[in-house]
Amino acid sequence: MNHVNLNKEIILFDGDCNLCNNYMNLIIRYDQKDNFRFATIKSQIGQNIIKDFNLIKIQEDTILLIKKKSIYTKSDAVIRILSCLQFPINVLSLISLIPRFIRDYFYDIIAKNRKKFFKTKECLLPNKKNRERFL
Repeated sequence: MNHVNLNKEIILFDGDCNLCNNYMNLIIRYDQKDNFRFATIKSQIGQNIIKDFNLIKIQEDTILLIKKKSIYTKSDAVIRILSCLQFPINVLSLISLIPRFIRDYFYDIIAKNRKKFFKTKECLLPNKKNRERFL
């Protein structure tokens, strides 16, 4: 993979989704160790990553976490991200105790309806302090 530096974990998300944007803001706020970098799925770098990892069938409603050469999607990505964040947010990673098929079932329901329930009129724009975290 030659398009991005994998020294940091990369989160691909839907930049047109208010729920996703709020989740990215939460991650930025509680990522005290500066573990993550962000890109939208529709961005050129997002598309390059999807192509490099041969993830052509990935939907824009799926969050992706790229950790070294491993890819995590849906609830697995959410849990791995949460587990790296500062207390008390990291406690939410205990949802990993729920079987994946149940977690992903609810993930899919939320993902399918996210734009209906979490309307947005604007994209997530990083401030000067966090601009370097976005690819």
